Amino acid sequence: MPDYIKMYNDENFKFDYSSIPYSPDVPPHFHNCYEILFFEKGDAVYMVEGNIYNLSEGDILITNPREMHCPVFRSNKEYQRSIFFFKPAFLSDFISEKYNPFIGLENRKIGSQNRIDTKLVRQYKLDEKFKAIREISGSDAPEKELVIKTNLLQFLITINNLIMSEKSSAGVEKINEIILYINQNITSKLTLDTLAGRFYMSKYYISHLFTEKTGITLKEYITKKRILLAKENLLEKKPLGQVARDVGFSDYSSFYRAFKKTLGYPPSAINAVNS
Repeated sequence: MPDYIKMYNDENFKFDYSSIPYSPDVPPHFHNCYEILFFEKGDAVYMVEGNIYNLSEGDILITNPREMHCPVFRSNKEYQRSIFFFKPAFLSDFISEKYNPFIGLENRKIGSQNRIDTKLVRQYKLDEKFKAIREISGSDAPEKELVIKTNLLQFLITINNLIMSEKSSAGVEKINEIILYINQNITSKLTLDTLAGRFYMSKYYISHLFTEKTGITLKEYITKKRILLAKENLLEKKPLGQVARDVGFSDYSSFYRAFKKTLGYPPSAINAVNS
């Protein structure tokens, strides 16, 4: 069973390239860092929280920490993509009171405005910045870190401007509101009844719309978010029973089943698996 929480604990910046004839289904997962993906080739769509994006060659996809996402392959055509993973610490020298290069990424609503169309990518020369970072990432050049940081900073400034000027559709907007509420209240009691009452929607409609927009059921989403939080707490050596209660489970047995089903190992094995 794959881990739904993909961690990059030891690096503030990481480049990854993949070219494979075919990839099996990849389950929805998270990262504890930002991700910028450059789609080069393939027949796939990408699911990010409240939206499903059709991909064209040259598109760019961005995801924040804790945004659930995954590719969905529509055929066995060769799949190619390059990805940057990075944490705010990598650009900490450029964060100030006057400007934060992460402001657009942070202020957009979760699960929205993740895709940048290839026309915009080329118009703002994001592909050139991506190529410059990719080419120097594997080298030992003394200017390597500086080149990566300056290109990534310009990249983020452009993305911020695009994000701030773009508007979301009404359907996605409503799901974004629900997802934001869930994330802000993940440790509270969350049911279809409470959400339907909160957003003045029928239980059937909210359930159907959520699955349509995210690719998973409301219950699955809430459970995976809680397991993500539980894993983080357990890695901090907090007691099992306390963690189960703190993340919103009514009893330990249901927490145990959900944890094992999601991650493939019991809560008690957390340190052994992640050592």
